[in-house]
Amino acid sequence: MASGVVSEWLRQPGDHVRMGDGLLVVETEKVESEIPAPRDGWVLELRAGRGDTVPVGGILAILEDREAEPGGPPAESRPATAGAAATEPPAPGIRACAAPCAAGSAPSGFVTPVVRALAAQHGIDLAAAGIRGSGHGGRVTKRDLLAWIEGRPAASRQADPEPRTSAGEPLREVPPAGDEAPGDAEVERVPLGTLRRRIAEHMRRSVDTAAHVTTVYEVDLTALDAAREARKEAFRRENGAPLTLTVLFLHALARALRRHPELNVSLEGDDAVFHRRIHVAVATALDRALVTPVIHDADRLSPAGLAARLHDLVTRARSGRLTLGDLQGGTFTLTNTGRTGAILGTPIISQPQVAILHAGALRDVVAVTGPGAFAVRKKAFLSLSFDHRWLDGADADRFLDTLRGLLEQTPWEEVIR
Repeated sequence: MASGVVSEWLRQPGDHVRMGDGLLVVETEKVESEIPAPRDGWVLELRAGRGDTVPVGGILAILEDREAEPGGPPAESRPATAGAAATEPPAPGIRACAAPCAAGSAPSGFVTPVVRALAAQHGIDLAAAGIRGSGHGGRVTKRDLLAWIEGRPAASRQADPEPRTSAGEPLREVPPAGDEAPGDAEVERVPLGTLRRRIAEHMRRSVDTAAHVTTVYEVDLTALDAAREARKEAFRRENGAPLTLTVLFLHALARALRRHPELNVSLEGDDAVFHRRIHVAVATALDRALVTPVIHDADRLSPAGLAARLHDLVTRARSGRLTLGDLQGGTFTLTNTGRTGAILGTPIISQPQVAILHAGALRDVVAVTGPGAFAVRKKAFLSLSFDHRWLDGADADRFLDTLRGLLEQTPWEEVIR
């Protein structure tokens, strides 16, 4: 982390804060973090505005260390700096909610305007809803509220809310030509949200940097899928996590990377950095965004270990509770869009990695199994996008051939326990 973007101020000049109270929300690359006040005091000045990019160590606000109202005798003022959340220990006495707690029950009693507006839009009484807050001191965040809304029984929900853009603005349907009310504009301009801008910058930088090439293999997953179907219910009961196709892809992928260390590489300037440990980032789709939490030392984990780790990361990603550590250190990336029905993809490499694997949807395919013989098989396409500055087509093909062999020939009934 080199910098962060100020997403939202939770306090304004003149407000009093206690150490550990939420002071502001900062967005780093694909992570939103609430920054607590590093000490008691009064907010005297905000040095960074909403949307400003601040380097680590940069001054965000000035806090005055005294209990009196602002305007009294001069007292020492201390800056609140970016990165304070990573260096300051949690404030003693700040409690997390062990049981569901109402919005505003944090020691500060503060609910952000965004949360209040969202609650009003859905007709939710925050004090009575009993929402578990993940913010400091149990404060209910926007993501907590969205997750609670999504989890409500259908009968208790109001009509679907109007769609919104990644910037949080209402998204209106475009009326047919000729139906516009007088004065309606023909277009509506909505700025990209901070997260969307960060993703765009990273993707553009990767396209400009790497020499992208994609190669595609078809793999027969009939035996793998049969073993998964036979074990998935017992596996969930025994391990507390689902046995997904992604888990088994990860198991085979980590072993293929162990056999082909030239793909577990980062290009840094004129150097190729070989990573001795295998940390696989798994692309996870959120609402109008994509994050890539990392399964560290993936090759050392069993399917049960991979399933538990993946389930934890995906659950926390979708509830907005990932940490920076969850997103750092990836040496290779897997993206699986099979659940959406996509059968083929040409993903963009995550810099400075040299390759990314796309797994397509599992399909029933009529295949030739012998002279004049046909059968329905479970097949999928694997697409490997690689950086031609470092890897050649032969390198990519050898890797995919190894991966295909592992997926098709592993005795999955024995491996899945």
